[in-house]
Amino acid sequence: MHEPHSMKRPLFLLIVGLALCVIGKADAQQLIFPDSVCNVGDIAENDPPRTYRFRYENRSDKPVVILRVDTSCGCVKSAFSRKPIAPGATGEVVVTFDPHGREGALYKLMPVYTSTSDKRPAIRLALSGTVKPPRK
Repeated sequence: MHEPHSMKRPLFLLIVGLALCVIGKADAQQLIFPDSVCNVGDIAENDPPRTYRFRYENRSDKPVVILRVDTSCGCVKSAFSRKPIAPGATGEVVVTFDPHGREGALYKLMPVYTSTSDKRPAIRLALSGTVKPPRK
C-alpha cells in the first residue's frame, strides 16, 4: 500500500527542520572548551588577584573570532585574542579574579560571544569556589 502524498511532505519537512537544528547547533559549538567551569577552591579575601586559563580549540572548518567575554562585575577581568582563530588552532581565555570585598560563595558566569554567535553566547565559562575571611 502506498503512503498518501499528503503524509510524505510533513515527514520531509520534519527531517529538513531537524537537520537545520543540528547544523545550527554545530555552528555554535565551533570553539570547544574542555573545561568551562574552574573550581578555584578557597581563596582568602585579602589574597592577591588570581589568574585562571580556559583553553579552547577551533574544531570547525572556518576561522572564528571571539568578540567579547562578558564579566558580571569589576572583580573579574578577561583577556583573549581578537584575531581570527584558524581551524584546528588552540588558544585561551585568561580570567583574573580579585577576591577583595567578595567574601562568601563564588560563582562568576562569563558568557563568550563569537563571530558565529554574536547574539547568544557560544559558551558560558564560570569560576566557582569560596572567598574566605581575610588571612591574619
